[in-house]
Amino acid sequence: MTTTPYRPQRMRAVLTWHGGDLTEAPNLFPDKLADFRGYQMRVVTFHFPPRIFMKEGEKGSKPMLYGVDIEVVRALEKALNFSVEFHRPSDGEMWGWEQENGSWTGLMGDLQRRKADLGVADLYIMEQYFTIIDMSVEYDIEYLCFVNPVPGPLPQWIALSLPFPVETWAAIILTVAAGMILFAGVGKVGALVEQGVKHTTNDMEEIDTTNQPTESRRQNRALWDEQWFAAVSNSSLLLFGCVMNTSWCRVPRSQHLRLFIAVWSLSFVILAVAYRGSLVSHLTVPKEQPPLDTHRQLFASGKDVGSIGYTLKRVMEKNADPYVRRLAERYIHVSSTDQGLQWTVQDQFSFLESRGFLDYTIAVHYTDPKGRASLHVMREYIAPFGIGLAYPKFVPYIPKFNTVIRRLTEAGLAKKWMADIILDSKRAKLNAGRQGPGTLKPDTTFTTTNNVRPLTLDDLQGGYALLAMGYAFAGLTFVLERCRATVWTSIS
Repeated sequence: MTTTPYRPQRMRAVLTWHGGDLTEAPNLFPDKLADFRGYQMRVVTFHFPPRIFMKEGEKGSKPMLYGVDIEVVRALEKALNFSVEFHRPSDGEMWGWEQENGSWTGLMGDLQRRKADLGVADLYIMEQYFTIIDMSVEYDIEYLCFVNPVPGPLPQWIALSLPFPVETWAAIILTVAAGMILFAGVGKVGALVEQGVKHTTNDMEEIDTTNQPTESRRQNRALWDEQWFAAVSNSSLLLFGCVMNTSWCRVPRSQHLRLFIAVWSLSFVILAVAYRGSLVSHLTVPKEQPPLDTHRQLFASGKDVGSIGYTLKRVMEKNADPYVRRLAERYIHVSSTDQGLQWTVQDQFSFLESRGFLDYTIAVHYTDPKGRASLHVMREYIAPFGIGLAYPKFVPYIPKFNTVIRRLTEAGLAKKWMADIILDSKRAKLNAGRQGPGTLKPDTTFTTTNNVRPLTLDDLQGGYALLAMGYAFAGLTFVLERCRATVWTSIS
């Protein structure tokens, strides 16, 4: 094993004991990896927020770098006393991919050919990499997810059904149907009791009560009243009017029918108030369509999927989820994250990348000033991956680096750095959007605007659609009645 690039230690004499106190002898074989003595390490990386930010400086100056992965390298630099020199991949690629001859491009290729001492760029600790490089222990965890466009709001005519879920609507419809049948049955029983015979009458002409005794007229009115409510069409129309909170077209004289209608009306007053209150909120705030959140839904959508290189395709092909393996058959290689996200925004593609990168990119570049995002990261992920550093094969300083990485991981520094970067980026974008270009002033207070707006025809399309359907059914019923009357007249 070579000692390069570590400076050799001078040999020291071993102290001996001459009858006096035994003194501690110097260490003949000191740990050469405890102090790198300012050695400059070449680190290959590239711009990949929020893990790595690479901002170009003035002409001739080195780019400014910061981010979670850069902070990890800085911590190692400080703990082990070495310096770093950051470089982009020599061929201009990002992570790179394996070519037919077995060599890699990009960052992986530089490490494979030992053009760098260290590689860092949101690197997943995966089995595929260990044939060409070595990797450190993980200092963070990322999840591999697909991103898709936000579907947008539902059509406003659907708002009429949104205040209640399906089971509530089913209960209401069954209650109304059962109530109409029960009410008509009670009316028929009352009519039979008043008549004193067991028969039913579907059509009833009004009985002339003039010139009859008072008791007889009262009995005839009661009989006519019971028979009117015994007709299914009449009772259904009355109860439907109660459901709509309209005035009663007729008041029954029988106490049991009055009690029935009173309880019925009270129940549907409560339901109507709840429906109206919820309907207002659904009309003013359109409900969004549910986004794609599972691999099964993504597969059913028929979209192509992909990412940079073909490494993630191999991960998908070995996944335990059968839908992920089927999606791997649609995998398309993209040249950059910008291309993948551009295709995704056009709703013809689903880009695959780490959740941290996607969350940051959506928050900064795909969210409007009102906080509405145009892209959505799926909740179901392919697999969790540890994030680590990459080294050329068989370098001797990996165990020493792992010791320091474990310490900063146990301290929670990587998660804190990530949270601070995302928070600072959101604040900078918010202040820049409110103040325009120029110097940011985080302490400036802003007044909120009134977002109240009148309801448009698009918001009320459900009501007009329902009205049009009612007119159409009424017109159809009128035509059928006229045809029926014409047929009966011709027959008679």
